[in-house]
Amino acid sequence: AGMPFVIDMAGLDRCSPDYYLRRINSPISVMGYVQKGSGMVEQNGRTEEAREGSLFLVNCRDSHVYYPKGEWEFYWVNISGDYWREILTRYGLEAQIVFPDFRLGQEFQECIRRVTEEREELHTWQIEMQALLLKIVLHLYKIQKFREEDSLAAGIRAEFEKYIDSHKTQEEICRNMGITT
Repeated sequence: AGMPFVIDMAGLDRCSPDYYLRRINSPISVMGYVQKGSGMVEQNGRTEEAREGSLFLVNCRDSHVYYPKGEWEFYWVNISGDYWREILTRYGLEAQIVFPDFRLGQEFQECIRRVTEEREELHTWQIEMQALLLKIVLHLYKIQKFREEDSLAAGIRAEFEKYIDSHKTQEEICRNMGITT
């Protein structure tokens, strides 16, 4: 009681070649960190490959499928609660499925390993995992914002380069781009 979202289950999947999981209008979200190999993850008809070192995220109330592409091992958590979906929406993470080169993977893996192998006290682990999931959301949001800003900066640079030999002022170039100085 009082928890904004709940981790229902967690573990490590070592997928056999015939592993195939499909949920329609899933009651849970699933976050997985790929330790080895790769697999395909589909959400609402869009498919992406989740490779070693990446994180994948599928959302509750959406339909999703995942299956191996050869050998595939991943640590995972099942997350429930409307607040979790709201968090993903507010941070703009509800549509992206795979996050490559995920830097918090070892921390995610270690937290799951502690509860599954060492049988850490569940209530304490739930609180730790919730804090880690929020840290992950902030990390993914910052990466996404950096990419957007980098894309905007690249667009501005390209626009300025078009005018490098012209006699237009910085103000004129910015005005042409719809940017105020």
